[in-house]
Amino acid sequence: MHQSGRCLDRRRRGPYNFFIKGPTNHSNDAHQSFSQFLLVPLFTTSQGFRTLIMSLRAVLLSSLFFFSGFAAAGISAPSCSSSTWSWTSNSLGQSACTVAAFMMSTCNGGSFTINPLLPGNAYSGPSGSDDSNLCKCNTIAYSLLSACDACQGAEWISWTEYISNCTEVELASTFPNPVPAGTSVPLWAFIDVTIEGTWDSISAAIVGDTPEAGPGTIL
Repeated sequence: MHQSGRCLDRRRRGPYNFFIKGPTNHSNDAHQSFSQFLLVPLFTTSQGFRTLIMSLRAVLLSSLFFFSGFAAAGISAPSCSSSTWSWTSNSLGQSACTVAAFMMSTCNGGSFTINPLLPGNAYSGPSGSDDSNLCKCNTIAYSLLSACDACQGAEWISWTEYISNCTEVELASTFPNPVPAGTSVPLWAFIDVTIEGTWDSISAAIVGDTPEAGPGTIL
């Protein structure tokens, strides 16, 4: 909704509202029979042994590929390897960029891409068809994207500039959907940035990562 050119807050609060001001079973018999069936014929020759190892390796690699792809299907974001900003990662080792992509995917059918920044650029706020996207028009998404800017060596924009095109804005420190599976949101992302008007990296570092909001948490 849009009224008098100002963004309207949804009147709903979650459990993470606060602010920081200032810089502050198979049986054994069955298992044995299977082992004998699989191993005895193959181990009779060195070629058979090599065949076994190669087969097991192929199965292992394909399994790893399947499960890793399933865990983060449709999520793409910069990894942010800068040690200076490693504290912004969650307990899963995911960068702020990846967490942001997970959160915003909840309004995009479970997939979302955040492209790496080009030198001298920063992430802008929602615009166009995203004007009413509450997965983007909220302080949590803004804070995560600001940290994503920072870990790529870029300056982040102010909160006011970020939401300048939003027709509706989530109440501070809340999010329209529960945290999706595969990620967790660090505590610092819940700071109320409307107090200072921008993401404060010093305050965020003081607040730190834990306790995190895990999958299913309603914010």
